[in-house]
Amino acid sequence: MLNTVRNKMGLKLERRQQVIGILFSLPAILYYSIFFLFPLSFTAYVSLHKWTILGEPEFIGLSNYVSSFSDPLFWNAIKVSLYYAFGVCIPIWGISLGMALLFNCEFKFKSIYLTLFFIPPIIGLVQWSLSWMMLYHPTFGVFNRIIYGLGYRGTLPWLTDPTLAMPAMIILSVVHGTPYYTIILLAAIRGFPRYFYEVAKLGGANFI
Repeated sequence: MLNTVRNKMGLKLERRQQVIGILFSLPAILYYSIFFLFPLSFTAYVSLHKWTILGEPEFIGLSNYVSSFSDPLFWNAIKVSLYYAFGVCIPIWGISLGMALLFNCEFKFKSIYLTLFFIPPIIGLVQWSLSWMMLYHPTFGVFNRIIYGLGYRGTLPWLTDPTLAMPAMIILSVVHGTPYYTIILLAAIRGFPRYFYEVAKLGGANFI
């Protein structure tokens, strides 16, 4: 009898904990549903219709996808997106890992350098972009001044030349994102147990 009562109390407690867990998760679930699942589902719905917004939607199946795959502009957009993604992600992770390994070492004024290094992610993306627009300015931008000082008698249209615009945006994104990922990797490196390094040294591992 006592065991039966305990089991019932245990089940009630478990159900209560489940309800409390769902209630605490509800805000996140609602946010995810409203701002991710609904837009994604509605976009999929619209993509299967011919809809001018002002009229009624007309179901056309996969015609929009067929016309997109046959459009050269679509494949150019894919190429540009891959160019930007690989141009940003690979340098960011490589540079971030190198900087994290550097800041993991002990040297003078390390805290000051680390603080200064982490300033870019704190700056808002709009302010950051406006600042770099000034740096890329074809007349009085810092980069063109540097190139002029190196002997090039001309100006480079960083943001209007098709061959320069994407590298310019990649540089902007890499400089802005590298400090953020450096901090993450630095935290991971510092959380790695030290005795693994000691065992590796005993095993003959070198710096690399």
